[in-house]
Amino acid sequence: MPADRLARLVEIVERSALDGGRRADMAERLRASQDTAVSVGRAVGRAFGVEDSAEVRSRATELLGSVVSALESGSGEGATWSAGEHRVDVPETGSLRERADALVCGLGDAVSGREGEGRALASLCRSVQLAVLLDEEEEEGPTPGSYAEEESGW
Repeated sequence: MPADRLARLVEIVERSALDGGRRADMAERLRASQDTAVSVGRAVGRAFGVEDSAEVRSRATELLGSVVSALESGSGEGATWSAGEHRVDVPETGSLRERADALVCGLGDAVSGREGEGRALASLCRSVQLAVLLDEEEEEGPTPGSYAEEESGW
């Protein structure tokens, strides 16, 4: 969100009638969520080699959906994954992560029809996973944004 909108939301929370600890926690949660969103935006840009935009995120989301669909509908035989007309050879040796990356990269390239799209998608997924995991590690207590849980004393 734009910096002025974040500042306005934080100001509203800080002026609210909530007790001081709750105000500080909610303001920090807003800032942390914004930091995560900025990290994801940077990851999109790095992965696809362009500035983050709604168009690039839409392309990434569409590609991810196509790869997920190919994983759900496809099947493996030996070292080959088949999904519709797409065939991807996956190395039979290497770590599970290396083999999974090869499958995602191959499917991404195949469904998009563009070399390198799969690698970009795998990179983006890894970066976003890391950003989300780090954000979740910092959270303690109720589900973020679940004010009903907070009010109940969780």
